[in-house]
Amino acid sequence: MLRRLVGERLDLSRGTDLARFFLIAGVIAPLAAALMTVSIMGRFRGDHALSTLAAWAAADGLGALIAVPVLLTLRNLKLHLKETPLKPSAWMSLAILALVSGVVFTSSQPVVFLIPPALLLLVFQLELTGAAFGVVIVVSTAVISGLTNVGPVTQMGISERLLVVQVFLATVVVISFPTAAVLAQRRHALEELKAARAAAEAAAAVKGDFLANMSHELRTPLTSVLGFTRLALEQPDLSAASRGYIDRASTAGAALLATVNDILDFSKLESGQLQVRPEPCDVLKVAHETLDMFSSAADAKGVVLRFEPGEVPPSLAADPNRLRQLLLNLIGNAVKFSEDGDVVLAVSWNPASQRLTMSVTDQGPGIAEAQQSLLFRRFSQVDASSTRRHGGTGLGLAICMGLVEAMGGEIGVESEPGKGARFFFEIPAPEAAVPESAPEEEGPVFPVGVRVLVADDHAVNRELVRVVLTPFGAVIVEAANGVEAVAQASLAPFDVILMDLRMPEMDGLDAMTAIRQGDGPNRNAPILAFSAGLDGPGAEGRRQAGFDGDLSKPLMPMDLVAAVIRHAGAPEPAAVQETDAA
Repeated sequence: MLRRLVGERLDLSRGTDLARFFLIAGVIAPLAAALMTVSIMGRFRGDHALSTLAAWAAADGLGALIAVPVLLTLRNLKLHLKETPLKPSAWMSLAILALVSGVVFTSSQPVVFLIPPALLLLVFQLELTGAAFGVVIVVSTAVISGLTNVGPVTQMGISERLLVVQVFLATVVVISFPTAAVLAQRRHALEELKAARAAAEAAAAVKGDFLANMSHELRTPLTSVLGFTRLALEQPDLSAASRGYIDRASTAGAALLATVNDILDFSKLESGQLQVRPEPCDVLKVAHETLDMFSSAADAKGVVLRFEPGEVPPSLAADPNRLRQLLLNLIGNAVKFSEDGDVVLAVSWNPASQRLTMSVTDQGPGIAEAQQSLLFRRFSQVDASSTRRHGGTGLGLAICMGLVEAMGGEIGVESEPGKGARFFFEIPAPEAAVPESAPEEEGPVFPVGVRVLVADDHAVNRELVRVVLTPFGAVIVEAANGVEAVAQASLAPFDVILMDLRMPEMDGLDAMTAIRQGDGPNRNAPILAFSAGLDGPGAEGRRQAGFDGDLSKPLMPMDLVAAVIRHAGAPEPAAVQETDAA
């Protein structure tokens, strides 16, 4: 009957199996067996038929409840001990139970209530194994007590004594085995939770690697698209139509880059890798400059941008890049969803709490209260239909929330349909000392004849560097992978080395290390990490490894020129010698 109802493998650690066992082995089977026995022996008649039936059924049921769970557990003892091994604490619990059982069954006082706590202590250590061992210890002690005629039930008759002991032992089983089953299920659930967590962490690591690869693969062609379109737009002989086409291509490339950056930033926020670096900065200047970036887009729609600065110290400890990123999202959304009216950026600072508050208010369509909960969720938008007017990944506000929370602040929205919206955030920003301004110098001069080694596995990126720097008189030497870069660096000195981080045969980090550790002429040359996603974790580690700085992709021509001026300095005339590879 048990096999039919439970299955081939009866597992007492499962609550359902244990309940079915108690029902069948403790009630149904003993009643059926007693009924058959009484019928066969002809004792189903008379005044004592029901009492005889009950006595036999009780005896069979109590015996099954006491013996069978123990035997089933001991049959799989190796498996149970593998899951819950005998540790010193378990041995101690076994000894305590044995001592308590001995005291209980040798004392004339009814102190049997001492056994359940000692038994449960063992069950908490060994689960089903502890329940089985505990019942064996208690049964053995009870049998010895009965044979030696000592203990709290010596005044009873033999049949009464046997019934009382059976009931007590069955109670011990009913207490210990369900508790053990609950503990085993809890342990299995924790193990499954740990396994699921490990799988999730592994999946997150795989996703991180995938996004890192995608960052490189997407930003590499974007470097060429944006770089060459900017260079094309600077050509004076472009026709108006051609300039318009190229400008549209540049705008589309910038939009694609923004989408890629949103996905990568959100991934970093999810994995806790996005860093916030507070430093003394002029937050009003950051806010005003960011607002000005949308002047063209606002003018095209007839939207007026207004800046309302409050009483803010000239220098606060905040991350200017993350502040700018927050404002770009909030102001960009306000301009995008406004058809007319004003977009107001307000900045205030509370000297008592040392907290900075920024808000962006628009006169757009507004947002219903029921829809406001969707705003800060990832990949969600108030209007997500196929006919929506405004595009986007739905990550901008989710990234804003992650950034604000990473800075220890709060973000929110106030809005009503038809009355616009006000997005605001508040972050800790203690007052900081104003950094000393550097003495004014004449504009930077590009070093004549500077020698640049650019190592990148994409020829179009090397060509872009050549196109940008050659008009300034730079001498460009190219390498298609890390091995070639190390070989070129061993031949002649360079004033700057641009090293892509992801290359075949030898990556940029290994190539940089080989150059630094070699005895060639570029051991101390400035080497810049030339790759995508350089603002993430690992930038500080790259500097510690030996890189002198970072040059992010997509490459901005002026950033490239500025980096060469900053790191190359004025080369010695002897350094201006072309090699065969040039």
